Amino acid sequence: MVRKCPGAVGEQDNVGWTPLHYAANYGVEEVVKLFLTNDKSSAYKNDKTGMSSFHLASKKRRGWDNGEAQHILSRLM
Repeated sequence: MVRKCPGAVGEQDNVGWTPLHYAANYGVEEVVKLFLTNDKSSAYKNDKTGMSSFHLASKKRRGWDNGEAQHILSRLM
């Protein structure tokens, strides 16, 4: 997706989520890194409820390994 349509990284769906929101929500660090390398501005986009990818990752981190959570959250800051 990133190679064929790099602009898609910043596009928002009907609830305002970007691909980065989904990657952060599911805790996929390598995908978070890939999306941020391609489009850092997507980290600052909020969904329709005002949540950024950082907010989603912060909420979901409870079930993650601490090291994994720290890496993801630091990439989103």
